[in-house]
Amino acid sequence: GAVVLALWIALVVALRKRSPWREFAIWPVVALAPVLHLVPIGEAAAERFLLIPSIGAAALLGTLAVRRWGRVALGVVVLAGLAGSSLYARTWHDEGDVWRHALRHEPQSAVAWAALGDSYAHRDWPDKATPHYRRALEIAPDLTACRLALAQSLDALGHAEAALEESSEAVRRDPDDPVALNNLGARLARAGRVPEAAKMFRQAVARAPNYAPALRNAAFAALEAGDAEEAADLLERARRADPEAPGLDGLAAEVEAARR
Repeated sequence: GAVVLALWIALVVALRKRSPWREFAIWPVVALAPVLHLVPIGEAAAERFLLIPSIGAAALLGTLAVRRWGRVALGVVVLAGLAGSSLYARTWHDEGDVWRHALRHEPQSAVAWAALGDSYAHRDWPDKATPHYRRALEIAPDLTACRLALAQSLDALGHAEAALEESSEAVRRDPDDPVALNNLGARLARAGRVPEAAKMFRQAVARAPNYAPALRNAAFAALEAGDAEEAADLLERARRADPEAPGLDGLAAEVEAARR
């Protein structure tokens, strides 16, 4: 990013002050600077960041084509651009096509493999999602979200024990992740191992005191252990953290019944 910015600034300086191209050349510098990752912006990659900067580059090239080679040359460039854009637009046909395109250019991208797996999971195809998640984890074993997604796919395929193993591995690799802890706790609870599940929920709450899913599940575990008062307290905290969290109303009825 720094190299691109420096080269473009050099181009601007090289142009004569009265050159009509100068203002076109300045535009990409202004528009590119915020998205060159000189300072992290929270996005790994996004082509939309180049749309506004490309206005200046296109205007500069267009002016050059008209002045040096004439309108015919400019027309050829525009038609070529339209044809190229039409072909490239097919990449954006759906989520899966986007990530398959990414993998053709970057086959060792764990993020792209995981995202392609997500595209299948979103369409309720866990059998197709699973191998893509596995490939992502071969490249980057510490991708916690990907490992939890793999566990979910395995569970959907009826492999509950394998799903539990993946959730356990996620916690082993990232013991401070509240989502992983809560996920493992939920799987332990479904396996009938409620005391172990309660421990995971408590750890998740300790690391993220306002994480509503963990608070709700911890309340469930407390209720299962016969401590209705603690369950009520945890449930109230879950409501304050996220009043719309699923399952709160049903659990509230159970807690109220236990307190009576």
